[in-house]
Amino acid sequence: MPTLLDIAEVAHPEQHQSFQVEWLRGKSLSGVLSGTTQTIYSDEDFVGGEMGNGKWMRHGKYKAVSIAPPYGKGDWQLYNVVDDSGETQDLAKAQPAVLKKLQTAWDKYARDVGVVLSK
Repeated sequence: MPTLLDIAEVAHPEQHQSFQVEWLRGKSLSGVLSGTTQTIYSDEDFVGGEMGNGKWMRHGKYKAVSIAPPYGKGDWQLYNVVDDSGETQDLAKAQPAVLKKLQTAWDKYARDVGVVLSK
């Protein structure tokens, strides 16, 4: 949505009828689409999401991911996606502090957006 608003040169609405419109997460992709920039997020940004009870959080060159059953075990894994773009070398045990930082960021993200995981 930030991309569509940016391309249409429309400001994000603060209100619709009598309802406050929540601010959208994310950044516009218009610079990448036009070729004026190569990246959207910096190495300092935390970018996360969830789908089908799976969870993920990116920060710099690291990505923490938890894949829910039946496709995964539901445990957290850590990958250096710059050196290992195929996510084949789990670094969770070797770099627990990095994993913890990303898990904490995901927990904050989940609180901020009201994630509800099914049981």
